[in-house]
Amino acid sequence: MFSQQVFPGRQKSIILFYYVLFAVGLILPQVGYSQSYKIEFKSLQNHFKSLHQDVELDFEKAAERADQALQEGQEADAMIRLKVAKANEIDKLRKVASESGSVSRKFYQAAIANLNNPKQANEELVCTALYRLTIYAYKAKDFREAQVLGEYLSREFPEHPYSIQSARATMYAYFQVFNQVQDDEKKEVAPMMASFIEYIGTRWSDTDLGKEAWTRLADVALVLGDRQQARDIAQKLPKDSLRRAEILTKLALADYADFIKAQRDAGENADPASSQAQRTQLKESLSEAAIAFRRLAAQPTYTLVSAELALAQIYNQEGQFDFAERLIETPQKGLLPLARANHPAIKGPTNRTLQQEIYKVSMEMYLGTEQYEKAKEMLELLAGENQTPEAMIAMQLSLAKQMSDKLEELRDQGATPDSMKGTLNGLTALLSQIAEQGKDLKFGSLSWIGTTSQRIAKERDADGVLLEEGTAKAYQLAATIYETILSKTEADPNFTTERYLAGIQIRLAQTYQRLGKFEEALSPLILVLEAYPQNLEAQQTGAEIYQDWARRLQSDNEIRVAIQRYEQAVEGSSPTSKGLETSGEKLIWGWSTLTSRARTNSKFQEVFSEARYQLLYCQYRIALLREQPENVQKIADTIENLYRREPTLGGEVWLQRYDRLYQTVRKSLRLDPQPLAAINQ
Repeated sequence: MFSQQVFPGRQKSIILFYYVLFAVGLILPQVGYSQSYKIEFKSLQNHFKSLHQDVELDFEKAAERADQALQEGQEADAMIRLKVAKANEIDKLRKVASESGSVSRKFYQAAIANLNNPKQANEELVCTALYRLTIYAYKAKDFREAQVLGEYLSREFPEHPYSIQSARATMYAYFQVFNQVQDDEKKEVAPMMASFIEYIGTRWSDTDLGKEAWTRLADVALVLGDRQQARDIAQKLPKDSLRRAEILTKLALADYADFIKAQRDAGENADPASSQAQRTQLKESLSEAAIAFRRLAAQPTYTLVSAELALAQIYNQEGQFDFAERLIETPQKGLLPLARANHPAIKGPTNRTLQQEIYKVSMEMYLGTEQYEKAKEMLELLAGENQTPEAMIAMQLSLAKQMSDKLEELRDQGATPDSMKGTLNGLTALLSQIAEQGKDLKFGSLSWIGTTSQRIAKERDADGVLLEEGTAKAYQLAATIYETILSKTEADPNFTTERYLAGIQIRLAQTYQRLGKFEEALSPLILVLEAYPQNLEAQQTGAEIYQDWARRLQSDNEIRVAIQRYEQAVEGSSPTSKGLETSGEKLIWGWSTLTSRARTNSKFQEVFSEARYQLLYCQYRIALLREQPENVQKIADTIENLYRREPTLGGEVWLQRYDRLYQTVRKSLRLDPQPLAAINQ
């Protein structure tokens, strides 16, 4: 009401004027604002005069009439509650009780309108009128009016008992006004609000209100982006002060939010080492602040819960699930008990609740520690009551995609598979659960689950002969999904298109290859190559299957068959869907033919580079297994000649791979394992 009528066209100019003075430091905030609050109070008096021209009473008589209305309302209410009123008087008493507040407010406003010199009037009467009007306005949500009245009372009559009570209401009113204005106006209101809050902190420094004021002032500094001021405020408070701990926790949260935004903006350009160092430092700051806050706080607060939630998220991301579990499951005060109880501490100042985020971080922790029943419970809490099976599957998919995106962010920030091991396990478990429950999933969802599982497996795959358990689980899940797609397509040819089907068959072959199921791997690949013999991805996969097969046989000491498989990887093979070898051009080309066919097309440079390298690698293995040192020497000579002709060998990655292979070959010849760079020296 007041904010819309008292300063038409003038309010913003006054605010802007004093904000500029405040910002450039031409005058102290208190000095500039001391004039402003008096101007605003005078404007409010004029506003009250225009509202109550019908009240022809001086200040004291109007104030007495206001007090009388208040007392009449209180008496009427008491008579109704104590049941001492006569039956025919109850309706009249109820009317008096309900209207007394508005009548009292009206006459107090009229009294203030006719208050010509507050300092010369009856101080008790003035302070009572100002205080009651402040409370009336605040309860009516006329926060601008409450702020002006309360500040005038607090500054002009600081020794009166009503002053400190009024100051508290004024501070809260300021924040209500601040929250209601547009973002571009917040920085105009904030310095004026800061001036008054600093006045409270200084004037009543030894009281709870004074200590709260410093915390509020730090909040304003954070809004203005002045974190150094917030830190300076914290330093003014005792080290064991709850308010200090709260300010430092908010600073740590603000720094962490900036870090997350910067990492998201940088994407793949983020420096892994720098990101990890910053994350570690921020984790320590958050942990230190939250521990101090938790120790001093009698009850959890929104700020504390926010900090511990951020910490739990970091611990989950880094696979430190035992630390996350402590924050989540601590009885009564842990994140999960608070969320289950819908504790006030999980609700923010704008009614934002952390409940869903707590359930989500808890679910990720349970997945990471393979507590699947608890993870399922968290998922059900996230979904809410009365969810259909289809809606549950949709939510599971959504959460899995969010976890996948988070892993992508961590990869961009330089996280290693080992540091993400728990999260990778958790995502695999969630995908497996979705696959088990989602019997009627469409092609797009099944394909995403399969490719995501395969990507997780590849990321963890050390390219060894034996797979770590979690890696094998991810590959097996991918294979199961791909088989499901193929069986659904066989039952319903419209389930997916022929083009997509070929991609699924290739990926199925790749997963069976890494699971060591080489004959099963060839089956879907043969179907693709019989239909699309020029498909280079399928051809490359065929050569890789034979090469991996040879490695497995070699590790089992089946040397003769291992040599045959290495030769098939080099020269190709002609299996058919009926399990027979055919004459003529080989169905699977092998690395030799793949190298010559990809060499002439610049679009297939990466395929050519891979095929050329693997061709030499397999030839080296054959020569080594056949104990033919002269052929091993030929491999070394070939690598040297390649390096002389093409010093980059296709790029830095390939140069490193050739360098390692060259040194390995020389070692097997009992020669000094010199690097390629030594050749031209």
